[in-house]
Amino acid sequence: MNKLNALISYIEQTEQLLDMVLEQQRLTLSLQFSKEISNAHQKVSLAEKKRQVKNACSPVSSD
Repeated sequence: MNKLNALISYIEQTEQLLDMVLEQQRLTLSLQFSKEISNAHQKVSLAEKKRQVKNACSPVSSD
């Protein structure tokens, strides 16, 4: 019975580890996506300021 309990404990710990790895990967992807969105927004804002593009929703182009 001790071997069975040890195996169950090992499986539970492995499951916890995998859950943590998946959560870390999810957070990494979320951060990467947020950075890409921020970079795209900065590029669009810069292009608007330089009058290279017009964005009807932007306060910069409403003048």
